[in-house]
Amino acid sequence: MEFSGISLALIEVFFVFALSYIIKISNVNLHLIHSIPYYWLTFTIMTALWEFFFITNYKETTQHSLSLINNKTHIWTSNYDSTYLIPSKFSILFYSEYASYADRMYMAKSDDWSRVIEGSHLFICGFFSLLGLYFKSKVSNGNPKKINYNLPNDKKDDLITTEHDMYYISRYFLTIGISMSGQFMNSILYMVNYFHETRDSNNPNYNTSTFPTGKLLFQRPFMYVNVLWFTMPVIVLNYLLSYANSYTLIDEIKNIQTDMKSTVIE
Repeated sequence: MEFSGISLALIEVFFVFALSYIIKISNVNLHLIHSIPYYWLTFTIMTALWEFFFITNYKETTQHSLSLINNKTHIWTSNYDSTYLIPSKFSILFYSEYASYADRMYMAKSDDWSRVIEGSHLFICGFFSLLGLYFKSKVSNGNPKKINYNLPNDKKDDLITTEHDMYYISRYFLTIGISMSGQFMNSILYMVNYFHETRDSNNPNYNTSTFPTGKLLFQRPFMYVNVLWFTMPVIVLNYLLSYANSYTLIDEIKNIQTDMKSTVIE
């Protein structure tokens, strides 16, 4: 069975979100995370997997990019068999489209800038997103004797009463903060550098009649996918900052628990 590139993309994204949903409802702590940050974090993890295959399959990606340019074709309207839903092959298709019609540094043989950008995002954003969701999933909510300390969890009635909970919640906030801050900074550095490249006559991304940028990059529309990598980390960070007292909270709880123990002893 064959699918057009756009159909493959829709099916792949559907599978990503379907799997994310199954994982979310299977763990009470993940289920409590607001859907927007949760699904962006899982999508960041999946993106890291595609980035891994982009780096490891770089030669195949550049070859496919050249084929698209020479034949003046796009993956969106070309047909591919269902095996291209496998992340390793899916990555080749869509990175080659991006390299051909958005950022040609992604097909440069003598420059590793694209692999540095993707590799840093893979580790800082993808890995720490995975780590953050792991920490969140390990929080224990089974203790019936809960005391509300107005804790920075994802629901106002979520409570932490043990050192175990404090350990995992603090690391959840820390790792997600690292991931999303890194993602935002990575995007800024990438786009600023890209705009410089479009004005450099020695760069593959230079604005020419054969590879025009158009006004506001309108003739390189695939570049607009980067808008997500600017806006979504800000949304997730804002979500985290809504509960920004997580670190002072740990000492506060310890003090309260110490006072409670002292009262019991007396």
